[in-house]
Amino acid sequence: MSERTVTVSDGPVRVHFRDIHDPYNDGYGFRSFTVELSDQGMSASTVVVTMEAGDGLAAFVTSLAEDWNGWDGTRKWRAIESGLHIEAEHEATGKVHFRLEIWQSPYPGAWTASVRISMFAGEDLLRFAEDVRRFCE
Repeated sequence: MSERTVTVSDGPVRVHFRDIHDPYNDGYGFRSFTVELSDQGMSASTVVVTMEAGDGLAAFVTSLAEDWNGWDGTRKWRAIESGLHIEAEHEATGKVHFRLEIWQSPYPGAWTASVRISMFAGEDLLRFAEDVRRFCE
């Protein structure tokens, strides 16, 4: 497992990505990692799988950083085996608001957890995109 991590905080809200690795050891760009979300009185974690050799997490966050001047509506990304869903909206004030949701499984009765986190669209978003890119390598 890699010791690379990404942590983003906004007040009491914390998002942490850790333990990334190739779950199949086949070199095709799959990545598995743990996502931890926490807020006042809540913490949850799950393991997700993404395909980074295409429209993976790094490509999604990089596209947001490239469009730092703004975009219309909500941009969305979902891990290939679900488990993590991210929505991003750009505000006219120059802030990007993220909603991250994780869940235990797609079956009825499974738990879900979500947090909202914001950052400025300039240097903060560029730094986050670079951190995610390095994490997903």
